[in-house]
Amino acid sequence: MRAGSQKSPDACTPEPVSKIHNSPSENRRQVPFKAVLRNDPFGIEVHVTIEPRAVEYPTWTFPTYAEAMRFAEELQRVHGWPIADRCVYAD
Repeated sequence: MRAGSQKSPDACTPEPVSKIHNSPSENRRQVPFKAVLRNDPFGIEVHVTIEPRAVEYPTWTFPTYAEAMRFAEELQRVHGWPIADRCVYAD
């Protein structure tokens, strides 16, 4: 194997959400992202998703509406994304 051809372990580690920037070069579709809060079908948990859906953003699940809203507000603070609250209740 040639010297310098191996990838460093850091090259395969995904970046945390707070370090991913929403710049036009990284958002190839040019569609603005937003954080969306939704209840699960049984009303037990609250999910935070990023729309439009992208592979690098998972769905985060929280036991309470307050925790989910705090997380969405942090996404808004870090990335500037608006929050769409589609929950039918708040605890």
